[in-house]
Amino acid sequence: MKSKWVAFFLLLIGLTLITVIGNFMPGQLDFTEDNIYTLSDGSRSLLEQIEEPITLEFYFSRSVEDVPKYLKDFATRVETLLQQYENAAGGKIELSVIDPKQDTEEEEAAIRSGITNQLISSGGSVFFGLLVIHADQEETIAFFDPARESLLEYDISRKIHHVQQYELPKLGVVSGLPVISQLVPGMMPPGQQMPQDWVFIEELRTSFEIQQIETSADRIPDDIDLLAIIHPQNLSDLLLYAIDQFVLSSRPAFIAIDPSSDIQKSQVGQQAMMRGINLTSSDLSELFDSWGIEFDPLFFVGDLKYAATVAAGASQIRYPAWLLIDSFNSDTPATAQLNSVLLVETGSFRIVEGSDNELTPLLTSSNQSGSLTKSILTFGGPDEVFRQLKPTGIRHTLAGIVRGNFKSAFPEGKPKKDEEIESAEERDNPSLMLPDEDSETSFKESELTSTVAIIADTDFLADQYSVRRLNFFGLSALRPLNDNLNFVTNVLELLSGSEDLISLRGKGTAIRPFTVVRNLEIKAQMSYQDKYESIQNELNEIQDQLRNLQNDQAERGKLVATQEVRNAIVRYRKEEADKRAALRQIRKRLREKIESLDRRLALFNLLTVPVLICIFGLNFFGKRNKRQKN
Repeated sequence: MKSKWVAFFLLLIGLTLITVIGNFMPGQLDFTEDNIYTLSDGSRSLLEQIEEPITLEFYFSRSVEDVPKYLKDFATRVETLLQQYENAAGGKIELSVIDPKQDTEEEEAAIRSGITNQLISSGGSVFFGLLVIHADQEETIAFFDPARESLLEYDISRKIHHVQQYELPKLGVVSGLPVISQLVPGMMPPGQQMPQDWVFIEELRTSFEIQQIETSADRIPDDIDLLAIIHPQNLSDLLLYAIDQFVLSSRPAFIAIDPSSDIQKSQVGQQAMMRGINLTSSDLSELFDSWGIEFDPLFFVGDLKYAATVAAGASQIRYPAWLLIDSFNSDTPATAQLNSVLLVETGSFRIVEGSDNELTPLLTSSNQSGSLTKSILTFGGPDEVFRQLKPTGIRHTLAGIVRGNFKSAFPEGKPKKDEEIESAEERDNPSLMLPDEDSETSFKESELTSTVAIIADTDFLADQYSVRRLNFFGLSALRPLNDNLNFVTNVLELLSGSEDLISLRGKGTAIRPFTVVRNLEIKAQMSYQDKYESIQNELNEIQDQLRNLQNDQAERGKLVATQEVRNAIVRYRKEEADKRAALRQIRKRLREKIESLDRRLALFNLLTVPVLICIFGLNFFGKRNKRQKN
């Protein structure tokens, strides 16, 4: 008998040692629903590309008293994730965890590095940020915002990627709209205002080196990292081929197309619009057809839910052709923290059925939207749009990121130049359309994964729909009207990162409320709300009676409450007391249910391991006794 107890205690000690040793092992198991404690493949790939060591300095004022629990929990998650980066980098990342106490060198270093000191509700302040150091380059997360918890991995990986970039990425811009000023200073005719870059171009210059590519160009410079194509119209085959090859070489592109450019309408005039309905539209059907993307420039999207308020004479109306979107995809950094984006007569696009391409929607219409022919915009008005809009319940993709293995729109290679065709002795010679000597290096399909961000509107980039230029005593200032500029900047910055960064998705948060508890709270809250409104309605009725009586008696110079009103007050007070007692019972039962559930969960967590050990031990001794009897 003694030997059995010895074996049991040895087994217990062994399991305990396994648990303790497991806490110090470098690996871990992640059982969370969204794998929030596990690095994504994209982040791991980024870490494999690190050539020189990187230092991560994590600042958190853990010693400060009264730091909110949610902030401490979030800081623990951040530190755990940073340890994952350190472990996965194979010695290329060194993590330092620093508690910058007041009046210390650590506090001075945090402030010098751009880590911000945030006030908390107790009156104190905390540092909670990250400094990423690579050689003489530095990147900073000034403060980890709990609202961006789902994008925590992206934010850290992005800083690690950017700190290794010594030059701004080069953005090539092909535009059918005057987004970049063409006039040379000093050449402006007298009395006319100097044209300026559109504000979004000015903003992008802080993050990119911008190079304009004329729509008449026949090639894209080799040093362009990212391409922005805005309102493309009448592009030559050579430029289309260059764009096709740029995207198939796995370099990203931002494409803004439009079924109806409101900006261009003001340029071509109403008479031109009446003669040619497609003068203000743009698309890249020559490329989209081969890339597996479908966009129809003859239709725009109307939306009753997102209809923006516009001026109509002396009044204002809601116009379904102008969409003020306030609901966004929270799983991508491009839109996670936007509040509103204004789109003007926007179209929509989709992936061709049967395509293997992956579409990540960024902006979508509501289920109260529908497609309308854009002729309504020319020959009708807001009333006609309202009349013809028939919501289909389908959410249309207005902007999104498409990734996949694209096929070339020029499978036969680079097209010949016009002068080469004209100089030929016979224009119908089939050899003229065969690949030339440069086409041997042409991509027939994507080299790796191609990525394009598409938005079916161009007007959202225009100053008049995104900002107001203000002038304070000769100083120019900008006031954003919405998040249009933030949206285009976010998308382009996302694309300018590596393919691994683009592949990252937002994850869940560490806060995972129990569904049963949440349902209990909702149920009791609904009951509470019903009774609360009932009491409030009765109170309003009594107050109305008293107010009417006071007004009536005030005209006679006296104020007397009738017996009927006094009885009503007494009745109300009694009913109020009864119902408040009922509300207390509801809250009490709610607390009891939640506390009971908490106790059962705590008991389950407490007993799970001992019960498993007991079952294992009983099974072990049962088999041993059985062998001894045999």
